[in-house]
Amino acid sequence: MTGHIKYILLVLIILVFSGFAQDSTGQVKLSNRVLLTIEQPEDDISANRRAALATEAIEDVMADPQAKLDLIEIDTSDNSYHIKYKGLQILHVLPQDTIGTGKTLDKLANDWYWEIRRAIASERESSFSFLNIGKFVLVALFPFLVILVYVAISKLFRQISKAVVKSEGVVFKKITLFKLGFIPTKLQVNITLKILIFFKWVTIALIYYAMVLLFLMLFPPTKIYTNIIIDASFRWLSKIGDVLVNIGKFIVAGFLLFILARILTYIVEFIYRHYKNSPSSTRIPDGALLPIKKLTKILISVLFIVALVAVIPGHGEYVALGILLIFTVFISIALLPFLTSAFSSLILHLIKHLKAGDVIRIDDAIGRIIKIGVIFTTIELEDNSQMSFMNYSLIKKSFIQIPQKTDTDQIESESQTDNGEESNSDEVQ
Repeated sequence: MTGHIKYILLVLIILVFSGFAQDSTGQVKLSNRVLLTIEQPEDDISANRRAALATEAIEDVMADPQAKLDLIEIDTSDNSYHIKYKGLQILHVLPQDTIGTGKTLDKLANDWYWEIRRAIASERESSFSFLNIGKFVLVALFPFLVILVYVAISKLFRQISKAVVKSEGVVFKKITLFKLGFIPTKLQVNITLKILIFFKWVTIALIYYAMVLLFLMLFPPTKIYTNIIIDASFRWLSKIGDVLVNIGKFIVAGFLLFILARILTYIVEFIYRHYKNSPSSTRIPDGALLPIKKLTKILISVLFIVALVAVIPGHGEYVALGILLIFTVFISIALLPFLTSAFSSLILHLIKHLKAGDVIRIDDAIGRIIKIGVIFTTIELEDNSQMSFMNYSLIKKSFIQIPQKTDTDQIESESQTDNGEESNSDEVQ
């Protein structure tokens, strides 16, 4: 029994020492290939941990396609050697690492240095052929991928457009408010199709842009510039996002203004139909209704354009103010004769003392005033025809007011005529 216990204790001691030995050593690997074995710890870092850190550093160098093996160097300081890449430590070679190797510290550091370089070079050569084949295939297929992406996106948007056209009257219905139609169904479909075309080309442009960037990322000479372009692209996208927000606000404001303009237009149509069909509208000639209607619609359209320009992000309000001032100047110039005629009607009444029924001679015509309106004055000629003059032009012309005989003057004239006839008869007798 005592002998069995001795064997058990011996086995346990062997297992403990073997586990300790396994934990006290570490292997530096690259793709399951053992490059070197580390058996000595460094201060509080175990040999296994030292090997793991060296393996991670070598893998980082291997993952960098632009890493040059000449940048891996040996730095000597404090009786120890540091294997570094671009100033970053890969492995610290200690004096105690030479124990049991029969090599000097300089020899051991150089052996490990060249072993790491040969392993990285060998690993690159083994994977270089497969990467080149893949890149060559991608380069050859890139034009076909471009065509394939265009065809696929075009087909997708074509199907969506067909679905939009078929949904006319089902999904897209006439938008009405208080029985007034604002956006017809056909207009809604056309706007949706235009938006789909815009998104189609934006999608194609973004996908092509991403494809080109991914293509350039495969090649080390262009990878750095590609990263710069990607960083700049994200900055541009943030700015574009702000622009799109402003455009969205502009679209919403424009839509509301469009609805308001449509409401005003329908009010004009309603008033036009009322005056056209109502007997009370006989005071306005039918020929004058249509120009008034068109002029009102033009005024609504101009105001809509001015308001739409005013909500443009930036300094649109200044542009709108300039348009409004120009429009006001033209309207003022166009209305100036009518305003002048309105003031001239006061002059005709107050200063010239003209009134309906007076007889005037203007140019070579003699007529009786029928009506002195706000804008026009109408006279009836001797042949019962009528002429109309704008009040301001009537003042400019040289007209003569012919005084009319009163009833007393008419009686005296008739009596004088009768007396004359009687005296003439007496003389004859």
